[in-house]
Amino acid sequence: MSRRNFMLAMACFHMLFGAFFLFFNGYASHLILSDPDPTSALLVMGISGIVFSFGLMNYLARNSADSVALRAVLIGSAVYMAFTLAFDIHWTLIGMLQPIAWLSIALRFLLVCGYLYYILKHRASV
Repeated sequence: MSRRNFMLAMACFHMLFGAFFLFFNGYASHLILSDPDPTSALLVMGISGIVFSFGLMNYLARNSADSVALRAVLIGSAVYMAFTLAFDIHWTLIGMLQPIAWLSIALRFLLVCGYLYYILKHRASV
């Protein structure tokens, strides 16, 4: 898969989930959290902006030539994905997240590997 197509897939993934979290925050909080409370929907709504913005960033950068700015987008996205991956693993293990979170964890692990591949592949050309 080309870097452009990878970043486009990442953009679609994040923008769709960001919109889902924004418009269906009540449903999303019950789907993801083991014991949602009345404020959980607000938390999910707040997270929607972060998730959507990472998708938008990848979408806007997907056609960029190799540069320091593109490398920053790739590294920032990889760090974001690894950070959320680590916390979601912990939260799922202690029971805060529903078992369905393992699907997201597996997918994001593959996506982190994809980011690392493109970061290492293009490091000599920048």
